[in-house]
Amino acid sequence: HELNTRWHKQVARSMRYGLLSAEQCEERKERVFATDDMRRINDADIIIETVIEDLSAKRSVLSRAAEHAKQSAVIASNSSSLLPNELAIEGVDASRLLGLHFFFPISVNGIVEVVTHDRLNPDVCSDVEGFLQRNGFFCIRQGLHNAFIINMLSMAVGGEAFRLSEQFGFKTANELARSPIFPLGPFELFDQVGIPVIREATKRYFARNPLCNKESYADLLRFMELEAASEREDSRFLSGHLPAPNDLPGWAFTSPMPKGDEEELRTRLLYLHINTCFFAVQEKLIEADALESSITAIMGTNKGPFAMAQEIGYGVLKHKLGQYYRETERAYYRPSYLFEQ
Repeated sequence: HELNTRWHKQVARSMRYGLLSAEQCEERKERVFATDDMRRINDADIIIETVIEDLSAKRSVLSRAAEHAKQSAVIASNSSSLLPNELAIEGVDASRLLGLHFFFPISVNGIVEVVTHDRLNPDVCSDVEGFLQRNGFFCIRQGLHNAFIINMLSMAVGGEAFRLSEQFGFKTANELARSPIFPLGPFELFDQVGIPVIREATKRYFARNPLCNKESYADLLRFMELEAASEREDSRFLSGHLPAPNDLPGWAFTSPMPKGDEEELRTRLLYLHINTCFFAVQEKLIEADALESSITAIMGTNKGPFAMAQEIGYGVLKHKLGQYYRETERAYYRPSYLFEQ
């Protein structure tokens, strides 16, 4: 009832400002509604599940949805880490099941990752992408090898910022990680998404590791596991009770922290983010144009990693990243060979 009331108020507001006619207003109220009665979805063409990032919960909802959906309906999951093949259980037609990961806030970003799999009907994927594009969304098609790649790109910076937080605390480390292509900083982003969601996603990204940078968030993952074990998973990085990770009982870093003053560390984190983006393109995990457009839209910036790299200079990036790589021997600092090209 509450969701429907809020929706009706929003539509009525659009009518008052002349954005919708009275007929359009009534049509939208009829077509878009909230309900806890699964029988109401039996005429839907596309059904998108958006429950918590928990495999059993999602499977349960998808199974119930499939019972009431018409045979031609497409069923999708808005997960940011669970793959469609993990959700394809008995009773759910895998040929009509896919992932649709909408970036928050949807009305601002307009970016959606379309996650496919081997059993998906190609015509279903094309139809869904057409529907999304007609409604103003920019689609990035991904397979099981590169699903959720845009989310993963922030994990290297997040991991390094996390290691710096032992010395500087979360707030300062987050400030050091802010950049023209990452204005929120990793911890502010994590806080917005929610620590339990980030923890589950990090575990799955760690296991899949398409960017070959497990080291970058091993400590981050361990911290969040300790947070959960201490029943403090609802705490936030920037406004919570922990000024630094080593305030948590049982915490100990397993690797040395990056060196340098604050300005040098700020530069290091920016160059690391750019290098990670170049590596994703180098390994054919995403097209450069799609990545540039996505990051500028999602982060609300004027430039993406490739425009930023051109501004800094490829030679400068290669030199500094090579220095960081020699200092740390961490693979995610190894300069992408695309800097040569």
